Amino acid sequence: MRRRTDSAAVERGIFESDNIRQRQQVGTVILHGNQIIATGHTLADGQHAAMVAIGGARRTELLRGATMYTTMEPSCTERIVEAGVACVVIGVKEPTTFENCNGVEELRVAGVDVVHLKFLEEECLRTNIHLLAGE
Repeated sequence: MRRRTDSAAVERGIFESDNIRQRQQVGTVILHGNQIIATGHTLADGQHAAMVAIGGARRTELLRGATMYTTMEPSCTERIVEAGVACVVIGVKEPTTFENCNGVEELRVAGVDVVHLKFLEEECLRTNIHLLAGE
């Protein structure tokens, strides 16, 4: 059941990232239990999908203990930790051609559980294939 929920939430993040045409296309969904409390995608001004989702949460108290699903490893870890997110599920680690990101390690050091759904990597990278030519 957990794998099905994880897949569905990351696929919703992929849908979010498909709705934009920015340099980096990332989508994020935040769940509290089984309830979606926020979604976000990379904005034209460069604001990260995770930040957009956290800022758009209808009830910020629900962020505490929530699970964040994001198509790509987040680099804005400080804000995720401050919000009290308990678990971050990523579809793919950030490619080195994007930026040097240590999000997974930073989150784990801060006590946040991190799950990498490697079986969804190809699908999560699809929206950013234009950036991976040099990878």
